[in-house]
Amino acid sequence: MKTSGAARAVALLVVLATGAASHPPALRAEDPWYELYQNALKSIQSRKWSEAEKRLKAAMLSGPRPGRQVRMYGVRSIDYLPEYQLGLVYFNQRNYPDALEQLTKVQASGLVAQADPEFEPLKDMLQLCRIRLGQTAPVTAATPTPPPTPVPTAPPAEDRGDAGMVGIARDFMKQGRLAEARRIVDSALERYPQSAAVLQAALELAKLEDRARVVPAPPTPVKPSASPTPRPGLPSVEERRAAFEALYSGRYQDAAAQLARLVQSTPAPARQRLLAYQAAALASAALMQGPAGEPALREARALLAQSGAAGREVLEKDRYLSPAVVGALQP
Repeated sequence: MKTSGAARAVALLVVLATGAASHPPALRAEDPWYELYQNALKSIQSRKWSEAEKRLKAAMLSGPRPGRQVRMYGVRSIDYLPEYQLGLVYFNQRNYPDALEQLTKVQASGLVAQADPEFEPLKDMLQLCRIRLGQTAPVTAATPTPPPTPVPTAPPAEDRGDAGMVGIARDFMKQGRLAEARRIVDSALERYPQSAAVLQAALELAKLEDRARVVPAPPTPVKPSASPTPRPGLPSVEERRAAFEALYSGRYQDAAAQLARLVQSTPAPARQRLLAYQAAALASAALMQGPAGEPALREARALLAQSGAAGREVLEKDRYLSPAVVGALQP
């Protein structure tokens, strides 16, 4: 019998929660690989991504080959899938290049089969990583991919939170309001990283955003207006809206370029806030590049310093800016 997307998500949570305690102990070099791995699962359950990454890497250094029912000690065994869990951690940190690398290893290994609870999340995360990185090659699963399972219309009580957010995001998508949909989906990914419904909505939104980048919008007819003509050189409302839609929908390079143009034509004090947003867009793009983005990150910090108190206020109050970006911009 085929399981629903919600059931798969619940099953995955059960896998992650196996043997979990409320707070994992501190990382110690002498810990055996299976304790490191199980504590990493607890950190994932608590959404402590940095802790989980350190424990998984330590387990991979001293642990055996990944596999199903790998013996820990005595007669006790565990499903040991460190590459999958590390890919999941990178995905939730929005580190799509490293997530793609780890998840591709898992797919090639054949350790995740169609009947496994990790199968659907693996397939969706792989495809979403490729879309976010601009790769359009189709994803091929290790085993034949079944038709997509529809999201239940009446989800169980524990899934109502993510289902409600998915419903709101899909309403925005239908109206073409992709920036608003992106905010909801990103928030849902942070709260419900294992939800099949949220992953499916993120995949649908990424495809819509991808099409929006390559399909030009029809020209908007110019309507005569009785309002005063804007002062020459000042940016229009449409230009500002386009820049912020690019920022909040993940098109960071486009956003940085558009905001740079706005900064040049905007007088103080509004210019200081735009400088801060330009710095955030540039830092977001730099973080996606890994070590190669360090020069751009330094430039973003310099822009933020120019923005003064207005820039600091932007970082403190704009809840749609990624905490990773805000942290990276700090001196």
